[in-house]
Amino acid sequence: MEGMVGTKQEFGQKELIARLLDLYNKVQAYQYTITRWPDEEERTRRACDAFAESAGANPLAIEHTKIETFISRKLDDARFLKIFGSLEAELKSTFPCCVELWIPTFALQRGVDWNTIRSSVKAWLLMNVRTIAEGRGKYVIPNVPFPLTVEKHLDMPSNFLVGRFVPPGKDDQTELVDKFSSALTDKNAQLAEYRRRGAGTILLAESDDIALVSPVTLYKAFLCAQSKVSFPNIDQVWMAHAYAPENWCEIVCFLGPDDIMDNVNPANYEYGPRYREAWISAMREEGFAGMS
Repeated sequence: MEGMVGTKQEFGQKELIARLLDLYNKVQAYQYTITRWPDEEERTRRACDAFAESAGANPLAIEHTKIETFISRKLDDARFLKIFGSLEAELKSTFPCCVELWIPTFALQRGVDWNTIRSSVKAWLLMNVRTIAEGRGKYVIPNVPFPLTVEKHLDMPSNFLVGRFVPPGKDDQTELVDKFSSALTDKNAQLAEYRRRGAGTILLAESDDIALVSPVTLYKAFLCAQSKVSFPNIDQVWMAHAYAPENWCEIVCFLGPDDIMDNVNPANYEYGPRYREAWISAMREEGFAGMS
């Protein structure tokens, strides 16, 4: 798997929860308002991130968590963006066609001069892109301790994009499933007291990795996690797939009442308990995350 990653910022936790609640208010009868941010106010215990209330309805305890695509992705994101994020902008209109540069994930390790790598890659591109063959090729250049993959598209307008390959051995999505399983187990414990007191509970999971993981893969990982761990204190699971620079955020419901899922999710997504067996059967056939 591969994906383009540009310079990016993140949505704030409160903004995502507010977006979730705005959507939630549109698909059921009650109008909830966030009345407290318990995690900021109650330091003596593990509290939920947001507490919402509505006249005539049980309150909602909302917890937010981030799902990393693979272990140490955030660290690799930071290194990658520091070295190559600005290069994409610098060379955006430099070449007469579309050029894609692919860097191996985890290529930027401690003990090497990252600035030398960046300057060497830039100099090589400026000198060689116009003469290399169309299509995708792998190149080894001086002062760069990993191979570069360059893809040249003569039939596309001038552009320059930088991306990464998914780490070797990560295609089975095992780590993504483990991340979901850990999050569900941890947040189930955190929301137990709220559910015991009669509040509805919602887990809002977030992935800001639009480059290396798709919404469908996230749902499959959730289904795998659901088959591995129990989370009786979480009534609903929602997923925010977000990319802050383009203000893009798709929020869907992975687990919830049928009427809410029907109103939130596009019909062709077929998320939820009614379709679970069909998903599981297809995932077993493809060997997703070792499902058997």
